[in-house]
Amino acid sequence: MSAVDEDFAGIATVTISASDGEQITETAVTFVINNINDAPRIDSSGIKRIVAKAGSTLTVSVPAHVSDVDHEFSELWIDVDTYDAGSATYDFDTGLITMKWDEAGTELVTITAIDPEGESATHIIEIEVVDSLPLAWESMGTQGDISASFDTMDYSTNPVATVAELTNHGLTNVEIRWQVCNSLTGVCTDMGAAFGFSPFTVQANEGVGLRVGDYIGLTVKAVDSSGFDRKSEMLKTYALEPSDISQEPIGEENPSSESPTSSLFLAAGAAGALALIAATGVIVTNRRREPETPTAMLVDAPLPLPPEGLPEGWTMEQWQYYGLEYLRGER
Repeated sequence: MSAVDEDFAGIATVTISASDGEQITETAVTFVINNINDAPRIDSSGIKRIVAKAGSTLTVSVPAHVSDVDHEFSELWIDVDTYDAGSATYDFDTGLITMKWDEAGTELVTITAIDPEGESATHIIEIEVVDSLPLAWESMGTQGDISASFDTMDYSTNPVATVAELTNHGLTNVEIRWQVCNSLTGVCTDMGAAFGFSPFTVQANEGVGLRVGDYIGLTVKAVDSSGFDRKSEMLKTYALEPSDISQEPIGEENPSSESPTSSLFLAAGAAGALALIAATGVIVTNRRREPETPTAMLVDAPLPLPPEGLPEGWTMEQWQYYGLEYLRGER
């Protein structure tokens, strides 16, 4: 069974057959199908949403999208409307809609096709007018348009950066702007530009290298194969503290770097220190050899009391210490 042609008009003959297994009877039935006017049709493929560059001219071919089974295209009336008067015009001779907008934004263009019987079809084209299209940086788990890598981001280094295209936009006129800024001070100290996707060196802090709090900002501008300007947001990559830092012991100097004069001063200082230590040792030794002269002596045996007994106001402890002096008449 063939597919039904919904647009058929004219005479159609249908043959009906009946069989009892032995004989067959056929009857032809003729149908006269009158033409019923159908409205024009608009194929929206490729014109549902269009991205246009601000200031550039965009054209759409109406005959490529509008058709009518009952009429030739030349018999149709085409009407093109837009909110911004004059931004879209239709040429009946060529069948082209020419559009242009100078400012970015969203525009709507309405196409209406009307046949001689008054039947019509309408389609609205959404036009996204842009100054430039974005270039997305590759991020964790997200496929971007471009990527950036550095051979190092350690402190005190001037990294070599490489920017690569990841998609098939066919980017040309590539301009990469870089700058070195400090997140602690908010000051950008260095900036420069590179062209194309070749590696380039970032001279940080006038060649001294990255410092604590520094980051490298990259921005890419290019033109794709469709003629659209493309621009990325700034990608920030922060400086890192080196993982391995070799340090010399504090105070250790290279003996070969000492001059004869400094060696002489060191020797003289050492000799003076030894002399001072020797003199101090003699003084200490002499002091240790001097006999002590105590003002009071503690006798081994208890001192006997005088016949009159313990002096008035004395204690036995005082008597043991100073009793001998009392007996000598010194107290």
